[in-house]
Amino acid sequence: MKYIYSITILFLLACSSGKEEEVKALLTTKLKNCNKVIIEAYQNRDTFTTFTKDKSTIITFKELMNGRQDKKLGCTPKGSLKFMLNDSILFYATTSSNCTQYKLNEKIYQTRMTLRAGLLIEEVTERLIKERKK
Repeated sequence: MKYIYSITILFLLACSSGKEEEVKALLTTKLKNCNKVIIEAYQNRDTFTTFTKDKSTIITFKELMNGRQDKKLGCTPKGSLKFMLNDSILFYATTSSNCTQYKLNEKIYQTRMTLRAGLLIEEVTERLIKERKK
């Protein structure tokens, strides 16, 4: 009986991992040709917008689109990332201080924000706010 429970748990883990890999592959395909990311930050009633074409920054933001479903993050949008191919939107995600949220195949995903991506977004937001105050 003990082995049946173990086998069942392993089977469930394998199935969920397979779905995550499937979603990750779909996201990789969608974002493959991305050559620009538009970064928006919301503060009060203002929206601050900039973009980047820096490949390493784009890769950092792409890593947030990983198909994982982290629970109980409380994603209150404080900005967004628009993944672009020239002037066409490939993919859209909202960001908060602790997570990224996006929709794929009618399902909403919430993924924990990485330290590097969070710092990049914070740095850009602060710079845009300072520039606007001038």
